[in-house]
Amino acid sequence: MAVAARDAPRAALLAAEYFLDAADAVGTRAWRVAELPAGHVLDDGEFAARLTAAGIDAVQVPAVDWPYCAPPPPGRHDPLCVLPPFGRLNTDQWRVLVQAAGSGGGMRITPWRTVVLPGAADPAPLEAAGLVVSADSPWRSVTACTGRPGCAKSLADVRADARALVERARGPLPVHWSGCERRCGHPRGTQWVDALATQDGYRLSVGGRTLPPRPDLAAALTAARETTSSPQSPKTQ
Repeated sequence: MAVAARDAPRAALLAAEYFLDAADAVGTRAWRVAELPAGHVLDDGEFAARLTAAGIDAVQVPAVDWPYCAPPPPGRHDPLCVLPPFGRLNTDQWRVLVQAAGSGGGMRITPWRTVVLPGAADPAPLEAAGLVVSADSPWRSVTACTGRPGCAKSLADVRADARALVERARGPLPVHWSGCERRCGHPRGTQWVDALATQDGYRLSVGGRTLPPRPDLAAALTAARETTSSPQSPKTQ
C-alpha cells in the first residue's frame, strides 16, 4: 500500500495492530508475519479497510522483489552514509547525528538501518561516537537479534558477544547472531553464517550445514565465513 508521507507513521501502527490482531486470533503466539498459518495470512483488502476507517487514503501497488536497489555503503559518497552497529542508536549518538544534520540537509533513515546525512561535512565526530563511517568496516556484515537481557527466550547476550569478536572474525559472509532457535532478524537466502546460542556456547552453520565445533569462536567464525568467496550484504527479514 502506498500512503502519503504525513500518514506513514499512523499507517505503520495500523499495520502492526493488524498483525497483532491476527496473531491473537490464531492463538499460536506467532512472532512474525511469516509464522501466521495459511488461513490467517494478512489480507490487503482488510488492511485497506482499516486504513480507510482511520481516514488514510491508500493505493495498492504491485509487489516489488527485494532488494529494491543496492544498499549504500557507509562513508562519504556525497552525501555521507552512517551505519549504527546493529541498527541501534543511544541518546548520545542521536545527539551527534542531530548536530551533524543541523549543518544542512537533515537526515534520511534507510531500509538498511543506515542514516544518510546530506549536509554533514566531518565524519570524525560520528566515528568517535561509535558510528560506522567506513565502507570496509566489519560491522557491515554483522546482524543480531535482541538477545539478553531484552528477550526472555534468548540463551545469551548475543550483541555483547558479537561486539567482542567483530574485529577479530572477518570474512566474506554476513554473520547473524541468534539467541534461540527462532533466529529473529536473520538474513534472507542461504549464504550467511548462523551463530546460534545454545546451552553450551554457539553452534555455527552455513546454508543449513552445521560446522564442527572449535574452541576458538573467532577462528571458527573466520573459517565459516571463508567457505565462499561470494559476499552479500545482510538483508534481514
